Amino acid sequence: MGKNKTMDRRDFLKLGAGLTGVAVVAGCAPSLIFRGGAVSSDNGLGFEDVPFVDLHRHLEAGLSPEMVATLAQRNKVEKILKYKSDEALPLDPQDPESIQEYFRQIIPTFKTPKGFRNFLSSLSVPLSVIKSLEDLRDVTRWQIQEQALKGCVHLEFRGSPYTYKAAVDGEPSYEEVIGAIHDGIRSMYEKSGLSATYIACFSKQKADQYAEGVVDVVAKMHTSDFPLGLDLAGVEPGFPPSKFRDVIAPVREAGAPITIHAGEQSRPPRFEKAPASFISEAIDVGARRIGHGTSLISDPRLMDYCRDKGVHVETCPVSNDLLGYMPVSQHPLRQFLDHGISVSVGTDDPLSFGSESVRELLIRNADALRISPEDVVRMTQYGVEAAFVSDKRRQELRKKIGVVS
Repeated sequence: MGKNKTMDRRDFLKLGAGLTGVAVVAGCAPSLIFRGGAVSSDNGLGFEDVPFVDLHRHLEAGLSPEMVATLAQRNKVEKILKYKSDEALPLDPQDPESIQEYFRQIIPTFKTPKGFRNFLSSLSVPLSVIKSLEDLRDVTRWQIQEQALKGCVHLEFRGSPYTYKAAVDGEPSYEEVIGAIHDGIRSMYEKSGLSATYIACFSKQKADQYAEGVVDVVAKMHTSDFPLGLDLAGVEPGFPPSKFRDVIAPVREAGAPITIHAGEQSRPPRFEKAPASFISEAIDVGARRIGHGTSLISDPRLMDYCRDKGVHVETCPVSNDLLGYMPVSQHPLRQFLDHGISVSVGTDDPLSFGSESVRELLIRNADALRISPEDVVRMTQYGVEAAFVSDKRRQELRKKIGVVS
């Protein structure tokens, strides 16, 4: 390729896998050179200098304590109930410090026998303060702006329109719920050039209740110029992705991008409850990306397939650790990178897990994950190529991270 010619998707994947060529990352330290597997910088490059993407972040769980308190004050929310309980959580939802203290106390309990219920109760905190379509627009805008200030060049939210429909007053339609989130995304792009995408979810274990409605609205509202994604989340054991092949057919036919939580909810080395076969099934039913995907490490042939086909894995190491599936120090992110798999790191549920951004997560866990700023450069390139965006937006993001041949 000639000088300054923009790379296409295949070129980017080859660069990431083989670390060949030279890439200059705009917006970082001026002398950052990503050359042949080494990062050098006479300005002492660190993680804080490298832009990042976050492709796996749940919308409501991405609120900061300050955002939660602002909405609680706006909507006069004075208490929040525990998950499926009439008992109030021990916090003042209008006080950011009280919210922070609650999460400091509850995060260590997620690995205990009652930990998952505590985790679900923690999600009640942000959901209980979102009361209007305006709130949905605001939480979308606030997070895009906040993450951009921390170095995020592209952010992807996911969440259940069914859940937001139930939380918001006035019984809005799915179209209105998604429209409010899209309004927030569109306004930040038009005003500030900040990039984000929304991915609508349904929970596998609740598919009979509302999956059809979510699938239909995604197929209806997705356009190539303004993509709308679909995610299958929720419980994995007993709900293999192949079970939902026909359910999500309208989304495939509409050309909307699909990601599926797969290979998360199990423990090494055998991953019995969420085996690598779930990842294979997810790809087979149309997933371009895999959420979490830790059990992929148990299947070398599937790792080869994901590398060769450009299947992107949205890893969430801190989430996997805090929910008791796999310690950060055992997470296969390093192996995925060494294998040439397209991969990124996501915050998942940052309010519940204590990592406000990918950058902060990586700074805290770089040694355990065995990664360097060089690896973040590479994952940012992978993430831009895997993002659910229009062709025009992808070109803009490539220019924003400044990768040239």
